[in-house]
Amino acid sequence: TLFFFLLGFLPLVNWLVLKKWPNSKIRWLNWPVFFSGTGYIPPATPYNYANYCLVGLFFGWFVKRKWTHWYFKYNYSLSAGLDLGLAYSTLIIFLCLQFTNTKFPSWWGNNIVEATLDSNIETWTYTLSPGESFGPATW
Repeated sequence: TLFFFLLGFLPLVNWLVLKKWPNSKIRWLNWPVFFSGTGYIPPATPYNYANYCLVGLFFGWFVKRKWTHWYFKYNYSLSAGLDLGLAYSTLIIFLCLQFTNTKFPSWWGNNIVEATLDSNIETWTYTLSPGESFGPATW
């Protein structure tokens, strides 16, 4: 579907809002970066987005205000280090575990999903006795 093209009008909305309220906080919002930037986050899961947002908010708001000198001196180095660490760990995990067909360690937290009905493609059937019903007897 082509409904995503309607988002192309958002910069126009930004411009109109800024014409009406020039000091609005919407001036800091860049829609193309907002929608395309998330595509560059490596494994795009909600946990990754949450971590990026939390670290970004912590350093961009708290550290920048409390330790301004440190922020301007080391923030981009820290960001590059975290990104490089993510890239290296992804490469190491691929080469050591997936490339060699090594089985991932099995423990309760990652194998419990295999014991569910959904995973086994099964259903739970229950036959009702005469007079029994699901839910209340009257609505």
